[in-house]
Amino acid sequence: MTTPNTGSFLNGQDQGLPAEYRPAPWLQPLLAFAATFTAVLAIVNHSRNSVPFESDTLWHVAAGEWMLDHGQILTWDIFSYTAAGKPWLCQEWLSEVLMACIYRLGGWESLFFLAAAAFAATQALLAARLQKRLTPYFVLTFAMLAFFFGMFHFKARPHVIAWPVLLLWLANVIEAADRDEAPGWWNIPLMALWANLHGSFVIGLGLLPIFVAEAVVPRVMAGRWRDPTVRRWLAFALGCLAATLINPYGINLLLQIGRFLLNGSLASGGEWSSWDFSQVNLFGPWIVLAWGVALVQGIRLPFWRTLAFLLIVYVTLRHLRNINLIAFVVPVLLAKPLGQHWAARRLNSVERLMARTRPQHGPVALAAAALFVLGIGSLHARYTPVAPSDYETAQGALTAVEKAGITGPVLNDSYTSGALIRRGVKVYIDSRGDLYGADFVTAFRKMAWLDEGEAAKRLIQGCSVGWTIFPPTMPLNAYLDIAPGWRRLYADDFYVVHTNDKCGGRFASP
Repeated sequence: MTTPNTGSFLNGQDQGLPAEYRPAPWLQPLLAFAATFTAVLAIVNHSRNSVPFESDTLWHVAAGEWMLDHGQILTWDIFSYTAAGKPWLCQEWLSEVLMACIYRLGGWESLFFLAAAAFAATQALLAARLQKRLTPYFVLTFAMLAFFFGMFHFKARPHVIAWPVLLLWLANVIEAADRDEAPGWWNIPLMALWANLHGSFVIGLGLLPIFVAEAVVPRVMAGRWRDPTVRRWLAFALGCLAATLINPYGINLLLQIGRFLLNGSLASGGEWSSWDFSQVNLFGPWIVLAWGVALVQGIRLPFWRTLAFLLIVYVTLRHLRNINLIAFVVPVLLAKPLGQHWAARRLNSVERLMARTRPQHGPVALAAAALFVLGIGSLHARYTPVAPSDYETAQGALTAVEKAGITGPVLNDSYTSGALIRRGVKVYIDSRGDLYGADFVTAFRKMAWLDEGEAAKRLIQGCSVGWTIFPPTMPLNAYLDIAPGWRRLYADDFYVVHTNDKCGGRFASP
């Protein structure tokens, strides 16, 4: 009879790699954490394009601060005037409260450190799981790939805060399937935590039936449907589904995410876009290379693992934001078959040196790594602190609006919404497409890009908008430059502001 897993919460109990190949269990996770944290700091410090803040960061912090100040979870919109008071599900409420707490403790720099630490912890967990199946050479290879793909979507936002939980839960489920037993029960409350941190928990729910089928279908086909493992897997799956209901919104959270994902006009654009292989990117070559290596090496995956792999590839191709699944989950998914395939590989000199490390040196190594991370973090905060740039804060544009005493409702695009919300300005629209609905979002896009010029004229010619703020590339700016009663107040490299001078400060609801 299969016994339930009683292994370590973090490291499991399965040690598939021979002992002589394994360094001390602390070595590779500590190296992964320290190297990732240091590399993130270095890249952010030297690359403007890698600034860890964006518009959504600002309103996530604002939402968290509101919940801290009022002692309740947001269930309605407080940020816009077009959907004011409308029911709204604050899906990442726990991450937002954590972000607000960290921000109040140490400002933007501490929020950046939180995101960097979450990324580094995810890399450490990945190394801890892979080292049980793979030699250090392959652990390093996968960790480097995970770092590069992870940096693609690294921002101080709830999805990064949830990365360690995402990897931990999925790795626990995958490794339990590797051992042909049900996952430990502690993964059920872990799913509840994930569901309150970020909506990516639905990925776990989507992959779980595949692993349940991997364990249950062969037993049922063999007439062993009363096998305890069958009952444990089914009970675990039901427990995880029930755990996702432990949130401020109950089943409405699942329904809301489902409606959003099934609505193509909402789940599109920006990070929700599909991969464009007509452009140069790292993802396409990686997929082709990985498939080529698998064919040349003769690597074979069982049916259910192939299905899980293809599902992960599909959701990654469907939405750019899911690249972290390729980065973090696929290596764990493939660790067992790859470890078996490459079991006869000889260690190189560095790997042999690493294999000499001893478990008893772990506390000293942990202390040294902690001092190192704290040291470079302190130096970074002192000499090269990070904060949202003028692109995220619209500092110049909004300062000009305040000095000019401009009043009235604002017409903005979604990226400027974070800066406006941060300053207490009610917005026309923001990135919460699920709140506004597909029709509103589509109509706004067509109006702002002058695909429906009459709609833009009706809005601009009336007195429902007092001023506008858009990026310089927005076609609506050119129309406002010549529209009667409108005046260009401010322009810089990031934003253009126009004001409505024809309504005498009296504005109607849009």
